[in-house]
Amino acid sequence: MKKGNYLEKESYYWLKILGDGIILLISFLTAYYFKRGHFRIEADFRVFFLSLTAIWFFSTVFSKKFMRIHVENYLLRIKPFLASGLTLTALVSFFVYAHGLYHLSRLIVYGTIAIFLLLEFCYLAVRTVMWKRSGRIKRVPFPVIFFLLELLMVISAFITVHYLHKGTVRMTDEYLVMLIGIFFTWLLISLLNHQFQIARQNNVIKMLVPFWRSELMIGGLIASFIFISNLAMFSRFIILGSLLSISLAENLVVLGYFFYFHLRGPEDEDTALFTAEVIEYQPIEVEKEPLTRLDRAYSFEGNRLAAGYLKSMLENVYLHHSPSLLEFIRETVDLESIDVTRSAVVFSPYLEQMEVLPDLGLQIFVNLHRVNDIRRINRSFIAVNHKLAHGGVFVCRAETVRQRLARMYRSYPLPLARFFHFLDFVANRVAPKLPFVKRIYFILSQGRNRVISFTEVMGRLFYCGFKVISWREIDGFIYFAMRKEKDPSTDTTPSYGPLFRQRRVGKDGGIIYIYKFRTMHPYAEYIQDYVHRQHQLADTGKIKNDFRVTYWGRFLRRFLLDELPMVLNWLKRDIKLVGVRPLSEAFFSTYPADFRAVRNRFKPGLIPPYYADMPASIEQVIESEKRYLERYEKKPLRTDVLYFFKVLNNLIFHHAKSS
Repeated sequence: MKKGNYLEKESYYWLKILGDGIILLISFLTAYYFKRGHFRIEADFRVFFLSLTAIWFFSTVFSKKFMRIHVENYLLRIKPFLASGLTLTALVSFFVYAHGLYHLSRLIVYGTIAIFLLLEFCYLAVRTVMWKRSGRIKRVPFPVIFFLLELLMVISAFITVHYLHKGTVRMTDEYLVMLIGIFFTWLLISLLNHQFQIARQNNVIKMLVPFWRSELMIGGLIASFIFISNLAMFSRFIILGSLLSISLAENLVVLGYFFYFHLRGPEDEDTALFTAEVIEYQPIEVEKEPLTRLDRAYSFEGNRLAAGYLKSMLENVYLHHSPSLLEFIRETVDLESIDVTRSAVVFSPYLEQMEVLPDLGLQIFVNLHRVNDIRRINRSFIAVNHKLAHGGVFVCRAETVRQRLARMYRSYPLPLARFFHFLDFVANRVAPKLPFVKRIYFILSQGRNRVISFTEVMGRLFYCGFKVISWREIDGFIYFAMRKEKDPSTDTTPSYGPLFRQRRVGKDGGIIYIYKFRTMHPYAEYIQDYVHRQHQLADTGKIKNDFRVTYWGRFLRRFLLDELPMVLNWLKRDIKLVGVRPLSEAFFSTYPADFRAVRNRFKPGLIPPYYADMPASIEQVIESEKRYLERYEKKPLRTDVLYFFKVLNNLIFHHAKSS
């Protein structure tokens, strides 16, 4: 089975499920004894536990939490366990409601699930800490420590505030259930906001903002639930005091981490410059493997100072954990020809990390951080362009829309995956493109975790002066190897939103701008030439299976809805109602010179003769336009009326659609 396949079972799969079942039994007995003070299980709770076991088995199998994940990352491992716990909670609540078991103790029901999740998380923490590599125990990852601290802070803060108000740590069932509710809410919101993976920032406010956002959401959700449910019996001092105490403790931990990180000095910097003084590895001879996507590796001529050191550093330090990526770079670039002092490897989304690099001096620049997390993508790519010498190579990676969707479907049960995908699409794909909402989006998210398409990443790279050498999908990401060809584009308004303008040839050869609804991914226009070279053209001159077209764009094109905004051009008198299609300058140049002169004498139209004649090839399209213009020159009004009703007939009764 290929490494990284999320459907591959772990070793001792069924034994681990049995162990998980034993943890569930221990959790149930603990909650029951805490409430009742004995282990004489009542008949109703025996039935409940059998049902709980069946629901647990269902949620465990379908959540894939014991499927193998090749990255030993604690937060990544938690997600399927959390999804299983949420599914278990929802199904148990439905079971209790459907069978009218209102007399069952909520403390036992939900306390069992809470203890069960706590024990599972502790098991995962121990497993992560004790995971051995190269015969020695790894340093405890900070996300593990921070996550366990969060759990401790939530429980201890609630108990402390309860004691200050009530004078005792012994709580009623209602307050214990409220503690469980706060625990689940805090856990869910924190994980969804990636709160446990603290992003290192040079600004303490930027580091704290994600936590403030989560704390406001948690407080709002709990307050809304109490108000809607009319739970006036709960003390506001205990609830609000607990939330404030948790927030204060959390912020103190983050501040401590911030100062610790900055006091450690430059050894923790994310930018690594290759210089002759820091290289300690000797070059390793590796047999040259055949290229899969290129005719030859891209190489530099001239200075070969410290030849082979760059390859050695990549193999032994920076990319030793990803042999597939190392292979891709070796196939793309002749590392033996790179001057090691003119190379840089970066793992950072921040422009500040690039300022120390020399302008126009680098031969290769590698950024291993996701493009999705870069606040200003174009500005970052332009900065790289300025640092590279002409012909220099830029390697970067991104998680595309398709890969993101596949990751969600692997990580969550199908219903949850679809729900999360919808929320993710609206929040991180639609919001950044809306004129007014995008400002709020970037304030709240700082541009992190953006949903971006393959077309958009490549289009932005072309826009910023790069040309593609090669690209490859590796471990759930697309890696691009790009060559600096020119300076960045001077176009200050690249199309991005749902409504955009296209530059077209109008009457007398003048330039007009046609309004249309977007049917392609953003920045698609900048890779037009690349797509023409890589794909065949249909008979009508359009690109076959154009990957730049979105799935909703195909729907809009099928029913001609993408051309509705051209009504604005008709009202502005740029075009008339019926007439030849307004063409781009590049496509217009492919027409015969004599016909271009004829075509320039007439104003283009909103409804082209294409939909009246439905030609099957580019030659037939030209002949159709010639016939229309000849008839229009003789009898303008009659020709336009006849063509209008013929097009209407084809659209309604013959299902004509855009090419």
